[in-house]
Formats: sequence, structure tokens, C-alpha cells
Amino acid sequence: MFYQEKISAAAPLHINVSGRYFLLESTGDQPSVAVTLLRNGSPIFGRIPAAKRGHKYGVESGFDGVRIESAGDTTVQFFATFENVSISTTDGAQVEVPGGVMITNALADPVPVVHTGTVNLTANYALANTVINAEPMTVNDEPVVFLIANANRRGFRILNTGPDSVAIGGAGLVFSNAVLMLGPGQGYIETNAPGAAWYAVTESGSSNINIQELIL
Repeated sequence: MFYQEKISAAAPLHINVSGRYFLLESTGDQPSVAVTLLRNGSPIFGRIPAAKRGHKYGVESGFDGVRIESAGDTTVQFFATFENVSISTTDGAQVEVPGGVMITNALADPVPVVHTGTVNLTANYALANTVINAEPMTVNDEPVVFLIANANRRGFRILNTGPDSVAIGGAGLVFSNAVLMLGPGQGYIETNAPGAAWYAVTESGSSNINIQELIL
């Protein structure tokens, strides 16, 4: 829903509106305003001290109130809606969140972040805590799965103990289209796609491989 409200430095706006998205359409005669989204009368994430036209704030669990403060008299226009809306603008906003902001996402769903100034990042990677040495396997000229798909596998190591060369790869692997080739005595460590199913094949003879898995 669209709102247009007059505010002043002496009389901040406190309005009961509900939604999941807040979008500031206009700050009127002021270059920016301070915005605080509320739930049950309390700030949800913190105060945005210099929100400009086009600032957008999304709260998945919703809000039921908005407080807007201005350094001078002005008329603000904004949307409070449960639907995701956008407007075209070149203005941005300064965001102040006490305690910082945590972004949590799965490896398959990266979060794009654009920033200016200094940003402190703390990485929290799910490292493996179990090492499994599998029984040695014999590979011949028919492609064979030496590791089934496992989303909890963080890496694996393979050693070709010989006597022939071994090619490894994904589904559809044959010796002639192989990219990863291990000669006798050569090893390989996979960390980019360890959770996929992996195949091995020789050109004509047979060879033995040792496999070590790193599991979450």
C-alpha cells in the first residue's frame, strides 16, 4: 500500500502499517530520513539513519510499524507491502545495524553483495570431521563408479597404485574424453565437486586405486 505523510524534526512519524517490504519513494525536501521498522513496538534490526529515495528494506517475518525521523519539515512517500516492489533510482542509502548483519546461505545459493568502505567478513565453512579410507578398488576399461554422490563429502583423495593409467571424471566418462588422467603412482585431490558421483576407467588393462573420503 502507498503512503504519503508529513513529518518534522519535532514530530517524527510513527505509523502502524504491516508488510514484509518497505520501499521509500520520496524524502520530499530533505536529502534523507531515518527509518526504523518495528514489530510489537520494538525495532527489528536497527535504525537506518540516512535512507534516501529508493531505499528498500525486506523483512521475511514481517513488520507492523514504521518510525520515520527527519532533520526538517518534509513529506515522505513510501510503500509498505507484502509483495516485492521496486522503483528505478540512482540514490542509495547508508545502513546502520547494531551488531552487524549476518548472511547465511548454502553453497548452491551464493549471495551477491555490493559495498563501499570497509567490510569485515567472517567465514564459517563446514569442514570435514571424518576421514574414511575405502578398500582398494580395481578399475578396468569399463567405467565404474568409485564414489557415489554424497552431499556431506567435503573432499576426496585418490591414488593410482598401478600398473596402468586411470582416467577419472563424471557421468559419460570414457578413456578417450577424459580430462583427469592418473599415471601409476600419481594421486589427485578433489575439492571443487567432491559431492558428485565419480567414475574411473582404464584404456585397456586394469589398475588399482586407493580412495580416501573427507566427510562432514
